[in-house]
Amino acid sequence: MPFFEHRPLDKVLVDPKLDVPDIREAKHVVDVRYMDFYEMNDLKEALELAAKDDPSVMDGWSFPENLKDAWIQPPAPASNLQTEQTLYMKGAVHHAQDVNVANSVDPLRTKLEVLEYVDSKRKILVLDAKKVIYTGENEFKRINFLSSNWWNRPKAFFGMGLGLIVGQNQRVDQGTINAILKILSYGVNPIYLKRRDGNNLTQMVKTNVGKIMTVDGDDVSKAFSLMETPKVPGDIWNALRESEQATESSSGADQQLVQGSSAGPRSSMGRTSGGAAIQASASATRLDGPLDNFIEQVFKPFLYIVDETVFKKMSDAAIIHILGEVLGKSLTKSLDMQQYWDSQIDFEVLAGASMAAKRTMSQSLVMLTQFLDNQNLAQALSEMGLYIDFNVIFKMWMEASEWKSSQDIVKPMPPDVKAKRDANSPAAIAQMRTQAQQQANDTKFQQKQEIEDQSTNNRIKRDLVIASAKASGLSETVEGTPSTAGLAGQEPTVE
Repeated sequence: MPFFEHRPLDKVLVDPKLDVPDIREAKHVVDVRYMDFYEMNDLKEALELAAKDDPSVMDGWSFPENLKDAWIQPPAPASNLQTEQTLYMKGAVHHAQDVNVANSVDPLRTKLEVLEYVDSKRKILVLDAKKVIYTGENEFKRINFLSSNWWNRPKAFFGMGLGLIVGQNQRVDQGTINAILKILSYGVNPIYLKRRDGNNLTQMVKTNVGKIMTVDGDDVSKAFSLMETPKVPGDIWNALRESEQATESSSGADQQLVQGSSAGPRSSMGRTSGGAAIQASASATRLDGPLDNFIEQVFKPFLYIVDETVFKKMSDAAIIHILGEVLGKSLTKSLDMQQYWDSQIDFEVLAGASMAAKRTMSQSLVMLTQFLDNQNLAQALSEMGLYIDFNVIFKMWMEASEWKSSQDIVKPMPPDVKAKRDANSPAAIAQMRTQAQQQANDTKFQQKQEIEDQSTNNRIKRDLVIASAKASGLSETVEGTPSTAGLAGQEPTVE
């Protein structure tokens, strides 16, 4: 599997004709490494083991039949006193020995130089500048190195780092501080003055607290005296401060005006437009240049290389396994893996010059929001058939604050939430009140109708009772039915 590692600048030999700061434009690159016998033997055994499954792995490799012979050297000549003294003095300085220096009794532990030549088409490995152990195609089809400078130089690959940029200012600071310390040392190591014509000392006199010295002359103060301590000129502090500010401006180490910081808790610099402009320009002149070099030449290419490596080397199962149980299920649920493989990914890095633009947008976004949140403006737009979409303004705020989860905050309403929203709307509430009032009126009318019906029923019953009572009080003479035969010898028939 491919891997990434940091390589020291002095161990990578770049095409001397390269005149741009991007190492990918070089015609060839030589990587210098050091390996002992055991490391080289592990490499050989690993290749032989992989060749059992895929014999093409050994294509281009050519190890010596007896690999140990490259490390077995004739005995070194006896060292003399001068050599031993030199090694002893070098050992006194606490630095590690060079990687290719033999310091073990086992000769197989000696590090031999391994040169790896790479261009856009092929790769060659040479052991100890004597034996070619690999020759083959470059599987990456390009220079597999990434590089960037702090400051670029025209028509040159190697640029300027902080050591060269701030070195002059550091020397000025060091010389000025040393001179100031010399002046201040007079206070703790004073110089004594004495008269030439008297009080000649015949030997060294040790002075300390409580020491008594006998002097000649009436005026004791003129016998011996301390020289006046010189003062540090005030202009030196201003020069030192300006030198430090120049160093911070060049390196971006100013803690008050660096990217992502303010001028301190008691500073009002960021509250005014002028202070914000100073802060933005100070940040832009410090880190935007080096950051842009790193982003365009190292970070973004690195992201694209990772994406390409995933595309060529990893399976769906491996991607889901790396993402884990939660993210893996979320990916497979929301996105078809074939859709992922068919997609084209573009990376954007919010730093450097783009961060300065983002900062300007963030500062103007407050005034833009206040301008758009104006009822008069909304009314005027409404008369022209226009309106302001505040969802777009919300997305602008999220982008300015570098939050990328706005889609998780603003979502379409589920049906139950929409139904509840509609139920609590003013129109729905007014309709509910109208329905309730209508229902109350209907209930009241029904109750009144029932009362009327009950009253009519009671009145009918009362009239029937009265009529029945009256009828029961009448005689048969009044209520009886007269006979058709007359009254002769017959009684009336009553029904």
